This record gives sequence, C-alpha cells and structure tokens, in this order.
Amino acid sequence: MTGEIESRVLAEEIINKAIQEIVFKYNAYAPIISSFRIVYSNDIPTMGVDKYARLMVNPDFVVKNQAYIKGIVIHEVLHIFFGHTTDTRSKLAYTDDAQHNKIANIAEDCAINQFINESLPDNAIMPHTLSKVIGKESLFIYYGQSAEYYYDIIVNNIEKEEQASMKNDMCSTDEMAGESIQD
Repeated sequence: MTGEIESRVLAEEIINKAIQEIVFKYNAYAPIISSFRIVYSNDIPTMGVDKYARLMVNPDFVVKNQAYIKGIVIHEVLHIFFGHTTDTRSKLAYTDDAQHNKIANIAEDCAINQFINESLPDNAIMPHTLSKVIGKESLFIYYGQSAEYYYDIIVNNIEKEEQASMKNDMCSTDEMAGESIQD
C-alpha cells in the first residue's frame, strides 16, 4: 500500500508540473486543461479522457513514462479538442462493436499525434507508422488528414481477421466504470 501511495504522490507531482509547462508553452490548451477533473486509478492501463473531461491517470504508467507525459497529456487534450469523446459522427461514433472502436481510436490517434510537438513514446501511431500497423509497408499515407481519412485507410486495406488483431499499444479505448475512455 505504501508503494501505491508513493506512486500516486509522485504521479500527481509529474502531472501537475506537465500541466503547468503545457499551459505556459501552449496557452490555447488552457481552457481544456482547466476543465479536466483528474482521477488517479490503477483500473486504466495508461491515461485517457472521457466525455466528462475526466483525465484518467494510471500513477504507475506516469512514473514509468515521465519523459513523455507532456506529449501524452497534449494527446488527451486533443481528443477533447477534436471531439473524439463526444462526437457522434456516423463513421467514427463508438458502438458496442469492440473491433470498430479499436479501429476508430487508432484512426483518431493517428490524426492527433501528428500535431504534437512534445515527445511521445516510440510506439505512438503516426501517419508514417500506420502502414506498419496495418501490415502494408508500401502504402503511402498523407499527413494532415482527418481521423475519418485514416479510418478509411485502415478498413480498406486490411481483412476483418487482421483488424481484430491490430495492436495499438500506446492508445486504445478502454472501459472504466462503464464509460468509454479515449487513451
């Protein structure tokens, strides 16, 4: 229990420092960040946001990934900014279909990660790495496109069996207390 408390305290310090630096450097993110309600929980594997602007944080993940926390917090801000947590777009709206949700989240991650200037983990999905994720090395994928564009690339270039096995190590849609969370 003591290790868990120490991890939580250290994670809070890391998150607070990252938020201060982000708001100072990228003040346009301040309105979204100021609306965050931060929830620390070991029930989520990494970090994510939900439609209520709760920033769900796994303390152990934060402590182990300190070098990337600013980039990851910005990643979560951009999920809110681009409406990924509340959007009801027909193609990317989250459903009861876990496979569709995984593909939609990968497409959303690809669309937002390209705009992040802070460090992200090496496995962060970007347009130039999406072809590897879907197993089509020779596929040319444009930067600066929407999540719908990347979703179509994924769906049109892989078989259903392959879609089910796609990996999105950095970001995935997880369930916590019955709520969809964008990681």
